[in-house]
Amino acid sequence: MGKKLNLSHRTIENNLQSIYQTAGVHNCRQFINYCHDNGINRYLPPEFLPSGRHVISV
Repeated sequence: MGKKLNLSHRTIENNLQSIYQTAGVHNCRQFINYCHDNGINRYLPPEFLPSGRHVISV
């Protein structure tokens, strides 16, 4: 993600920590559950998907 956004890995880590704090979670799994519970888990920008990959949501 950092390479796509031209940001350092530390900047990405700091931003993720800020997002986790705002959501009141402590890790990625909890954040995924938070997004699912709040209906904000339906979008992933195509440029973040490797070429030829498809995401199927149930």
